[in-house]
Amino acid sequence: MYRFSAGETPAKPGRKAHLFGSGAIMTEVLRAQALLQAFGVAADVWSVTSYNELCREALHVERANLLAGDSSAPTEEQTRPWVQQLLAGESGVFVAASDYMKALPLSISRWVPGSYVVLGTDGYGLSESRPDLRTWFEVSAEYVAWSALAALSDQGVISAGELAGAAR
Repeated sequence: MYRFSAGETPAKPGRKAHLFGSGAIMTEVLRAQALLQAFGVAADVWSVTSYNELCREALHVERANLLAGDSSAPTEEQTRPWVQQLLAGESGVFVAASDYMKALPLSISRWVPGSYVVLGTDGYGLSESRPDLRTWFEVSAEYVAWSALAALSDQGVISAGELAGAAR
């Protein structure tokens, strides 16, 4: 996992989003970044190349810390999971978009330091164009941006009126 693109728009107070994506869905995440910038939300895009590896590594680190002693007060020998290190100090809302089932990005949820919304393609057996499928599964750029705006609204950062305007 790494920061692929930092948001160019200076964040108004509290208006910060972090968008996770990789592979073919990354084009939608980058479009969502631009949509959010139009609403005055600074959005960083993170490339997550393997949720499985992030989860495995985090569980391994937690196990090692547990076996080393008190896991609530890390010592020099103890470490924090990579995803937790990367996102330490980041604020705002986090939205993961995946071409896979939601369970995959959800596997790292306990190490994400804020409100975390996961979008995925839960289901099978559909045959349509990629844009139609992304709309059906609600993983298009518009849904990624909407999820970030809705999460910011839940935190009271974006007003109900602004959210209604974004819906239009």
